[in-house]
Amino acid sequence: MKKVGIILYLNMRFAPYVKVYTDILDEMLDVTYELIYLDRIETLNEIKDETHIPIKWNSVLGKKQSVLAKVFNNLLYPYRAIKILKKKEYDFLIVLTTMPAVLLKNYLIKQYTGKYIVDIRDYTKEHYKWFYKAEKEVMRNSALNVISSPGFKDFLPPESVSILHNFNKPGNEMYVPLSEKRNSNTIRISYIGSIQYETQCKYLIDLVKEDQRFEFYFYGNEPVDHTISDYVATVNCERIRMMGIFLPEEKNKIYNESDLVFNCYGNDSLLVQKAISNKYYDGAIFQRPLLVSPNTLMQNLAGKFAFSMDLENMKSLDAVWNWYQKLDETSFTVYCDSVIEIAQKENDETAKKINQAICSVKEIK
Repeated sequence: MKKVGIILYLNMRFAPYVKVYTDILDEMLDVTYELIYLDRIETLNEIKDETHIPIKWNSVLGKKQSVLAKVFNNLLYPYRAIKILKKKEYDFLIVLTTMPAVLLKNYLIKQYTGKYIVDIRDYTKEHYKWFYKAEKEVMRNSALNVISSPGFKDFLPPESVSILHNFNKPGNEMYVPLSEKRNSNTIRISYIGSIQYETQCKYLIDLVKEDQRFEFYFYGNEPVDHTISDYVATVNCERIRMMGIFLPEEKNKIYNESDLVFNCYGNDSLLVQKAISNKYYDGAIFQRPLLVSPNTLMQNLAGKFAFSMDLENMKSLDAVWNWYQKLDETSFTVYCDSVIEIAQKENDETAKKINQAICSVKEIK
């Protein structure tokens, strides 16, 4: 029985892509797996047992997101993670994502060359030469390198990569067709997920406040501070609301109650220019159009089936209203189906490679 360790650099609650891997591992014979996660937010009360192993995040001066806290925890992380890895003696490792791969580089190369996967979900610190060099080394010695967006090839070391989308197979999701949603007198824009990008949010809040045809609802937590919720409170508009953290099983209902999904994260960094958001897939599954930022991969992928918002220079939401009313439902459905089909096909191809990589290693006796 081969034993696989999944290394995660945040709480499980905020890493839906883990399920893509556990689904693959669940279908493999003679394979067991355990999840080592960084417990940044202890109040989430996530599972702690033999197969869900937390690494404590130490706050410094009471500020979890301060630079000092991050540096302190980054320095401690390799020691704590390696202590667990030595005790567990895994046959194979799946490292999610770039940061733990770089922090554990020496140990991975020394003990697990050809026996680990590096999974890259975002632009991290590739602009630093030492980080880029470390990332290149850890990728070169892996069994497989996985990325979630083809755009990442623009900033990553020139190593072989395979695509694994932030996409889980659709289950029994039910959605309200666009034709029914457009009978309403208002358009609800929803921010669904970890709430950040305060500049873009504030621009849209100001526009929605002045337009009775729109609502702006926020579903999720604020991981850094309460800047956005404080601004919403200041604006004091009943059409703009903070709805709080939601459970995974509530996502279907949230999408059904939404008309447009907010994905305007700006375009001022490679992090937002090159990534494919989870909302790209959720929007296709639940058949909800996205609002995106110009000059991003998201805009290129969605094309006419998303509305590109240059929020800094927008004076009204008239163009959004008119575009939404004219969006052809039949064509949009075909587009949504193609997004799901392509993502599933590419994921299946990478799943085979993951399976082969794990099967090729010998068990530790």
